[in-house]
Amino acid sequence: MNKDIVIGAAIGAVVSGVVTFFVTRHVMKKQFNAYMDEQEAFFVRKIADVESKVNTPSNDVPVAKQEDTNNMTEKQANVNTTESDAPYEIESDEYGNSDYGTKQIYMYTDGVITLGDDQKLTIDEAYDILGKSNFRNIALAEDATIYIRNPQEGLDFRVESLSYDYYDSDMDETD
Repeated sequence: MNKDIVIGAAIGAVVSGVVTFFVTRHVMKKQFNAYMDEQEAFFVRKIADVESKVNTPSNDVPVAKQEDTNNMTEKQANVNTTESDAPYEIESDEYGNSDYGTKQIYMYTDGVITLGDDQKLTIDEAYDILGKSNFRNIALAEDATIYIRNPQEGLDFRVESLSYDYYDSDMDETD
């Protein structure tokens, strides 16, 4: 009789442990996916906000002249840089395995972007370094780390999306 009670208790403990594991895993996966969706939406909103500010025509210049100015800027950009000079995404094994130098960029959840640990970058500077299309890919990426090669700078960048705010990390270091 004693043996039956011990076996029953052991089976109950194992079953409840397995059920708890699967329920917890399901809940954590759901929370993680919600968090990642929130991060994606945040960066897409930030990019859209910056693009709307950059692409807003001024009231002083007629629309036709504004378009001509945009076309001239695009033509000048094409003259100054070729397709091969534009930043592009590389695989992780290519990072640091060339004549290019390496640098780290961190993207925090509060929208702060830093070169290294402390040099803050504006959105325009990040566009210049990483390329506008690559910047959008970084914001939408499922991976936390993306590698970008910038031939103009002669650098490979390791871009890491962090899961905490810049100011939170600063406060933690001073405590």
